Amino acid sequence: GGRYYCKAENGVGVPAIKSIRVDVQYLDEPVLTVHQTVSDVRGNFYQEKTVFLRCTVNSNPPARFIWKRGSDTLSHSQDNGVDIYEPLYTQGETKVLKLKNLRPQDYASYTCQVSVRNVCGIPDKAITFRLTNTTGTGASRPTPLARLGQVPSQETVPPSASSPPPLCLLPSPLSLPAPAQSPRSSKTPPPVPLAPPALKLSVNETLVVNPGENVTVQCLLTGGDPLPQLQWSHGPGPLPLGALAQGGTLSIPSAQARDSGYYNCTATNNVGNPAKKTVNLLVRCTWPQEGWEGDFEADRAPVLQELPVNWARGLGLPLGR
Repeated sequence: GGRYYCKAENGVGVPAIKSIRVDVQYLDEPVLTVHQTVSDVRGNFYQEKTVFLRCTVNSNPPARFIWKRGSDTLSHSQDNGVDIYEPLYTQGETKVLKLKNLRPQDYASYTCQVSVRNVCGIPDKAITFRLTNTTGTGASRPTPLARLGQVPSQETVPPSASSPPPLCLLPSPLSLPAPAQSPRSSKTPPPVPLAPPALKLSVNETLVVNPGENVTVQCLLTGGDPLPQLQWSHGPGPLPLGALAQGGTLSIPSAQARDSGYYNCTATNNVGNPAKKTVNLLVRCTWPQEGWEGDFEADRAPVLQELPVNWARGLGLPLGR
């Protein structure tokens, strides 16, 4: 387990860093050891003695301990002859069952049961020790605990053989680690948030207007850290002479047909890929303009105005002469 880091940099801006924590859940087999308080090798090993049963286990998360005599769960609040506590300065997790001045009912089987509460489906584990008034006799009997200043003896009960404990990987949420601390600085600066640019347009992707109308298009930022820079461009060719681009706002006063085309808004902040939005501006044309060709039709109408009439005879002399 531990924390793993992924760092990406290209020499532009601040490196992007992501991390993930891997937590391995497990429960080892418990180990049981037995201790005695006074040295008296002439009698039975455990008779009229105080005995300590020490149960130790390694686990993640911390294990919960349950002591049993036979099938009954032990508690010092219900039995004055026993005491359960956690010793100081021990490696791993340890619980001690103290049997004070052994009584006849104390000669029984004792079970130390450990549990991680079924995390990742890990089952409980247990180890059992049979205490009798002859336990520890013979050649293999451990030396009883001596008086103050001598090293206590112990009888170790090895764990039973079983398959390796199951592993469960629980990654924590992605987060940004703090930068490495400088040897000259006692304070760690906060992580720098990074986000690629994102934007939207205030109009549809296709904008149709009449000649002479004032056109205004706004390019609005919806994301990006650090703050992205906005730039307008036109295709084909550069922006028209009358067009004015200020930040995310593009203005075209009294638009004409020659102003038609594609207008591009691009946002960059050196994080991820640039964001780009395009609007297609179409300016209507309702009359022929210089340099344009067109077909025209004309209707014929009769002339109703009365024309003057003169009469002549012979050689063209007027009548009446």
